[in-house]
Amino acid sequence: MIHAAKLVWNENNWFKPSGVAPNGVLVPIEKPYYYGLEEWLNNETLRKHKIGYLDCYRSNLRDGCTDIMLITLNHLDRNIYHVGNICGVAQLVDDDIQEIKNLISNSWLTDPIDIDFTSIECMTPTSGMDIYEKNNWNSNRIISGPPSGFFVNIKYKKFELFDETEWVNLTEMDSVINRTWRYLNVRYIIANAHFNDKLTSYLKNVHC
Repeated sequence: MIHAAKLVWNENNWFKPSGVAPNGVLVPIEKPYYYGLEEWLNNETLRKHKIGYLDCYRSNLRDGCTDIMLITLNHLDRNIYHVGNICGVAQLVDDDIQEIKNLISNSWLTDPIDIDFTSIECMTPTSGMDIYEKNNWNSNRIISGPPSGFFVNIKYKKFELFDETEWVNLTEMDSVINRTWRYLNVRYIIANAHFNDKLTSYLKNVHC
């Protein structure tokens, strides 16, 4: 069984926040912006250790292991795209937090993340870095509502992100998907009976 998770919109291929997330954690500077923890899903350090963050695991306890297709809503054309797959996903637990901090603290919390926030805010020091460190890095909870909650909440076996030229426009197949899959905090079982034959057929053939 494969499921679907909706990634927050990102213009940096999910390597780092791009400052255009329509929701997420608020950074109240002169021009407020939001960052989503999913925006680091494709970060080199996290991929190396096969850990990351999906918003649909933020406030729900999900047992077992599953495969997930990654979708996103392009805030420019309002279409939903299939942008990749993440396979063998299991939810982390609170007891994993200290091990992860020991594993990547020297390579994550210092310069790389500070640079990511500076690129958005054009400020040194950044407000985003302070909020991130307080609410995400120093959180002791995997399952939480924003802005609290640890900065990663899943581990996985395999992750593939399509080149943007290979994104699949699901809205173009059937616009009903924009209403049915509009929530970030829900994981969906494939396929959905409300879709037309073209989209239903496509979703049934998604696999890792």
